[in-house]
Amino acid sequence: MTGSGGTAGPYGGPGRYEAPGVDGDPAPRGPYARHPAGGPRRPDLAGAPPEAVLFDFSGTLFDDTSVIRPERLAARCAARGRPLAPDRAAELCAAVLAVVDSPEGRRRRAGADLSPERHRAVWTELAASAPGADRLVAEAFHACVTAADGWRPYPDAPGVLTALRTAGVPVAVVSNTGWDIRGSFAAAGLADLVDAWVLSCELGVEKPAPEIFRTACAALGVPGERALMVGDDPVKDGGAVAAGLPVHLLPAERGPDRPRGLAAVLRLTGAGPPERRPLWTSPRTVG
Repeated sequence: MTGSGGTAGPYGGPGRYEAPGVDGDPAPRGPYARHPAGGPRRPDLAGAPPEAVLFDFSGTLFDDTSVIRPERLAARCAARGRPLAPDRAAELCAAVLAVVDSPEGRRRRAGADLSPERHRAVWTELAASAPGADRLVAEAFHACVTAADGWRPYPDAPGVLTALRTAGVPVAVVSNTGWDIRGSFAAAGLADLVDAWVLSCELGVEKPAPEIFRTACAALGVPGERALMVGDDPVKDGGAVAAGLPVHLLPAERGPDRPRGLAAVLRLTGAGPPERRPLWTSPRTVG
């Protein structure tokens, strides 16, 4: 709900390193994003694996496809004094999502993650404009989006974060979000596995601006070329290339109960089990 659309884009061109999927993990789209012709090239890691990892939140570590559900909207409306029948809650969910995900809705959401106040104003206004909705429904919808317990980590996220911590690889979460997402990590028991948080609503800068990635690298104490950005949006997460970072893009296909393919990060950082760790080779620059 906070950023990615999971669509193909102008990143990950020919010659990118393709880590093969193992143990049922989806094959990733490759760890190096490229700007269009004329943009900066991928950084060369000179044969050494990354020393730190930056992760996106929504659609990368936590599922973004199951946050808005009829039963959750009904519960939030009931708490505000308006019970909803299940079929009515389902109708309202569909109507509101159709509005916020429409081309006009996406246009109006631009910049909404720069502050909590702006996020609330934009999202509730959009939700209230949906057929059959009103201000109460809009407030309930916004509460569903921002509730800490509404976001679920992908099945492979806890294990990967734990393995990185065990290997001594520092982790930052870099997210375009209009609210404090630390609560979702705490609810899932993952907050202590994150070393730095760089959130657009606190920094006042959104991805793909290079500043947000540089801020995260500074917080971890590593230069950009020694960190790896992991995300699902070729444009927003791929913007890390302009800050000197290699980028690993996850597959667009995802679901709440499916591994996200995050095991590839352990292979790329050398933090995985020795028997599953390939030799690191710096990718060949093409073009």
